[in-house]
Amino acid sequence: MSCKRIRIGSLFPGVSISPTVIGLVIKKQDPRNLKSTSGDRWVFNLTIRDSPYDTANVSFWGSQQFVIQVDSQIEVGSIVGITNVKLSPASPGGDQYKPKVTCGSHLQVSENGGEIQVYDKNHELLGYGMGEMLKQLIHLPNGPVQESLTVADIRAGSEGLDRSSANLLVAVQKVGAERIFRTRDGRDAVRLDVTCFDQSGCNLHLVMWDRCDIQFAKTWVPFQTILFISDACLKWDTFRCGLIVQLTSRSICTVQPDCEEGRNLLQYAISAEGLLDDIVDEGSRFEPDFNTDLSKISRIFNVEQLKEVTSQIGKGRHLDAVLYCFFSEFDIDSENTSIFSGSWFVFLFSLYTI
Repeated sequence: MSCKRIRIGSLFPGVSISPTVIGLVIKKQDPRNLKSTSGDRWVFNLTIRDSPYDTANVSFWGSQQFVIQVDSQIEVGSIVGITNVKLSPASPGGDQYKPKVTCGSHLQVSENGGEIQVYDKNHELLGYGMGEMLKQLIHLPNGPVQESLTVADIRAGSEGLDRSSANLLVAVQKVGAERIFRTRDGRDAVRLDVTCFDQSGCNLHLVMWDRCDIQFAKTWVPFQTILFISDACLKWDTFRCGLIVQLTSRSICTVQPDCEEGRNLLQYAISAEGLLDDIVDEGSRFEPDFNTDLSKISRIFNVEQLKEVTSQIGKGRHLDAVLYCFFSEFDIDSENTSIFSGSWFVFLFSLYTI
């Protein structure tokens, strides 16, 4: 027996509906507390899909307990059924804090009247084959893959592209460690850096701040996970003097996208795993280790000793030392990114052999 269901493509603004809207969660955002003179309200946003063509944004409003409880039950890839939905017109230009969707209505669910249920794909209420069909939608790209920027495109970009949006098709090179810190206004925040690559280049930095995105990213496997990212934000990084990529509330990550370009990139990623181990980048192995106690570095080299030790120590070895020197030549236009200096005359360095 299947439930009485209405499809996203049949939704129109200005009415409340009692039939159930069933869809696959393709985007989830952290719960937020909205303070006002009338009291605190909590909201939790999802983006769902019920066909290759139809997507919608859903907001759940209520108390902190209700919103956090709903949040704990749902993850990207969950099948949800939402009942007693109020439909409001979507913003004509789109909501800058929510993903772009096809539905002209924004789905609103309140704690008092609405209801949400998470279904297993084999749940009897879904009907024959519906659960499996919805699960397959998780691999459908949420935008035109052919319009994606390459890693080389982004690396060649200028500061003029700061805060612009783009679609990306990349492979995961490395998933960094989660970092927790406190903001200026006293809030606890979290950040995760993921390094990505494609056939055109490697070591592209992907940064995320949303806890839901971070939990999702922890399931990604280097050199085996392919991502199609819609509406990623390009941001100029003054430290790296180049563009990095940030996930925002508008971005949707599709894992293992079902397209020819994604399958080709997966084959390349699997074959490139050993090769990329030997590629050095300013943001990876030659990034100084600030956990090192500089006062404990006692080894001192001159230039001749430095040249000798680089030819003798084994591949992948690491050592710290001090070099007193005068720079007679420093080619800042060189493609060699393995040089960094602490000062012009006293050089504290970490040396890796490749």
